[in-house]
Amino acid sequence: MLDSLLRMKLPLNEMLRRIELKEPPYTGFTIRPGDCLIKEITEESWAAVNTLYTFLEPIKEATDMLSASTYPTFGILLLTNHAIKLHAVETIEKSQDEHT
Repeated sequence: MLDSLLRMKLPLNEMLRRIELKEPPYTGFTIRPGDCLIKEITEESWAAVNTLYTFLEPIKEATDMLSASTYPTFGILLLTNHAIKLHAVETIEKSQDEHT
């Protein structure tokens, strides 16, 4: 879902801009000019969504791999668990480095 949101960044920001300017066909919205619902999504917010996506994507892939029904997955459980823990530690360390 986050990957879909990231792909829609430009169209979403453009739509919000057009709603704010009341450009046709965006005149029928009940959102008032200056409403916080139509403010452009900041680059900082987009960066946060991207960071969250980058963190969650390997976990989603591991979940999909462990959810297989055509082959046994118990044997890869420990390895997958270790990989997820390593990914979490690396992500946290990278985030801390970026904020110092």
